[in-house]
Amino acid sequence: MLATVIGGIGLFLLGMTLITDGLKIVAGDKIKTILGKLTNKIFSAISLGAVITAIVQSSSATTVTTIGFVSAGLLSFRQAIGVILGSNLGTTSTSWIVATIGLKIKISMLAFPLVGIGVMLKMLSKDRYASMGMIMTGFGLLFIGIDTLQLGMKELGQHIDLSAFAGDTIVQHFFLAIIGIIMTVIVQSSSAAVATTLIALSAGTINLSQAMALVIGQNIGTTVTAAIACIGSTIAAKKTAFVHVFFNIVTGIIVFLLIPVLTILMNKLTLIAAIEEPVIVLAIFHTAVKLFGIIIFLPFIETLATFTEKLIPEKNNVLTKYLDETVAQFPAVAMEASYRSVVEITIFVLNAFPKEINSQNKGELNLEMAKLALEDIRKFFKKIPTMPVNSEDFQRYLAIVHSTDHLEQIIELLQEEYKAEIVCCSEMLKEPRYILSEEIKIALGWLESKKVIEAPAVIEELTKSLYNERKIGREKVLLDIAQGNLLPEKGNETILGLLWLDSLGYHLARIIKHLNNSRPID
Repeated sequence: MLATVIGGIGLFLLGMTLITDGLKIVAGDKIKTILGKLTNKIFSAISLGAVITAIVQSSSATTVTTIGFVSAGLLSFRQAIGVILGSNLGTTSTSWIVATIGLKIKISMLAFPLVGIGVMLKMLSKDRYASMGMIMTGFGLLFIGIDTLQLGMKELGQHIDLSAFAGDTIVQHFFLAIIGIIMTVIVQSSSAAVATTLIALSAGTINLSQAMALVIGQNIGTTVTAAIACIGSTIAAKKTAFVHVFFNIVTGIIVFLLIPVLTILMNKLTLIAAIEEPVIVLAIFHTAVKLFGIIIFLPFIETLATFTEKLIPEKNNVLTKYLDETVAQFPAVAMEASYRSVVEITIFVLNAFPKEINSQNKGELNLEMAKLALEDIRKFFKKIPTMPVNSEDFQRYLAIVHSTDHLEQIIELLQEEYKAEIVCCSEMLKEPRYILSEEIKIALGWLESKKVIEAPAVIEELTKSLYNERKIGREKVLLDIAQGNLLPEKGNETILGLLWLDSLGYHLARIIKHLNNSRPID
């Protein structure tokens, strides 16, 4: 009996896993594109989260993708909250599949052919067709799991007596909710736990009131998985997981306290709508709980976002806040995260340039932070899968790698403090110093706003002017030394300053050029 129940849950979970993996491969890039474009408004974000989760049959898959987008800077944390709320609603689709199809139709005759055809597609095909085979096999196993669970639950109902929890007292409901939490923690899937509850209700093992308490516990139990998943992850992942946990716990507590009232309402709904199957009523209840939670949270999304950001502040290197291992496997998103990180580091370094060039102040530039950020980017690069050389993502990747190399050269030059002192003190270097300052000013404006389209071309021209200043200036210094108008030591210092300024200008121009080639198209 127990073997049948456990096997049924296992088949159900395996089917869901195959469906999720197959759909992520088939529609993964499309899902990312849609997520990135349609989450500007809270209602579209909620709708999108619900639809995507209903398609891939996994709120976890939607949550992980959303975390990746937040980490890469493609979604704001506030936009992500809408997607997370929607994903909680979308996960109730499993309840409807089980209640309307899985328990009403004798599906074993359809399920086995689905598994057979699906496995053949997976073995004999490639790419999308192989993924479609995974999806077909997944649905077949899911239905076989439901069929197996039904058999097990009928036997289990003869040996388990839940009459002690059949009343409407808060204590009885509390223990059932705890059982629901434990069920979800054990199977690591709220969808599988709810499906088990639906099948138990259909078999008469439990009544509607008991099933409602179990579902509330299962909705809370799913937060344990999210909490465990975010251990050791990025701040963005922790904040997103916290919203998921907070939403389910608060909603669960409120609905739990209202179970007696909700039971009466559900029974009246059954009479009014002439619904005979209690599993349909439970599916309605499951969806209604999530909708109720969304309605409660909607007016307070901004408050929730602010509270979460204060509760879980950014502790790591802020220059690499967009880098997250969860997005490294998706080249398009990984390129976005890398690009934004290089921009952040470049802005950080450029903001300190004038202090080094135009004053004698020391110790104002924290290069160590920028160097550590570059190390983090290189570690992130190692996790990105190999891309076709002629692909757009590879070309962006190559441009970003070039920009990081030039950025490292700038940091090394800025560490030559004695040359910075020469530049600051020399009247002969006033003009090239001014040219570089203008180049920095325009570069910062472009990096921070992206609105000055001609900025890369202007910077290129300024770099040429700086090169000419270095070339002409060097010849003049050497002539002055030869004519005795300038001490050799002073002349050599001036030449070093000219070379230093020219090198800084050159590497800055290369960074802007490569970032311009790698920036996303608006």
